[in-house]
Amino acid sequence: RVCPIPMDLVMVVDCSASIGQDFPILKMFLSNQLAKFDIGLGATQTRVSVVRLGDKTILPQHATLLSQSRDIAAVSTAIWALQGGAQTTNIASAIEVATQLLDKESTDPNKAKVIFIVTDSQSLNPFETYYRSILAKEKNYYVFVLVVGGVNPLPEMQRIASEANKVQSKTFDVLVNTDVTGEICQAATSWSSVVVVPDDPCNLSMDLVLIMDFSASSTLDPLGKVKLNNFIMNLPLAPIKVKVGVIPFGNKVNDLILELSSDATTVTNFILAQTLFKDSGTETAAALEAGLTMLLNRGRMNAVKAMIVVTDGASTNHASTVQMSQE
Repeated sequence: RVCPIPMDLVMVVDCSASIGQDFPILKMFLSNQLAKFDIGLGATQTRVSVVRLGDKTILPQHATLLSQSRDIAAVSTAIWALQGGAQTTNIASAIEVATQLLDKESTDPNKAKVIFIVTDSQSLNPFETYYRSILAKEKNYYVFVLVVGGVNPLPEMQRIASEANKVQSKTFDVLVNTDVTGEICQAATSWSSVVVVPDDPCNLSMDLVLIMDFSASSTLDPLGKVKLNNFIMNLPLAPIKVKVGVIPFGNKVNDLILELSSDATTVTNFILAQTLFKDSGTETAAALEAGLTMLLNRGRMNAVKAMIVVTDGASTNHASTVQMSQE
């Protein structure tokens, strides 16, 4: 029975070398799923993109566009054209590309948006994979995961899936006869379009501290400062609403910090005036401690208290950073 729900479906296919001689079985499995969808470019049809999961996924070399899925044959051809042998399993990169495809092409608000990941192992970078999955899910893209090959990276896959209990695991000897279209169709059925957020969603009192990395290795260029300032200008800064403090740091916390302020010009000018530290080091723990001190000493009693850490890399002392973030 063909799934009656039109959707934009992105298949993220593991092409790493660990699949080995079972790669044709994986392709056959994916091709078999296509018959259960009304694939085409019509408004009430399902469009399918095929994304290669390997070392690093790059557009357009490693993905077909949703707009290229004119029929089942086109999608099947894309599946069988996938090349295996990748040395790593960079799921984060593949999710990023899948998200970009949906961002760019999936503009119909009435079509469900689904990312279907098929993999046989843990990701190259679990933290970044989890982060990319969060970004995708925040955009209301449903993430469905199938683990193949009999390995058991289920805890990580359950973290990145939209519904942990829907993650499946299949060995290659049963994969050809496996049908997951019912689960994908159910995900599309339960999908709903994103709720429009009001122009001013921050209707509350909040004390916000920006912990900003200006270490020697920082990539926070002038454009990055401008983007941060645009973010500040979109906040409702006012004495009874949002106040922002800024703590620049590198190999130490800057001697000059900006205490909580409700004046947007003061905050943006302070950010623009910052320069990189000359000595190497990223003392994130010390910066977090300074942020905590600011909120405890200067924060308003009834205001929500928050920090945003803007950094380009790992801290100098990982253990101290973790401990301080927990505090």
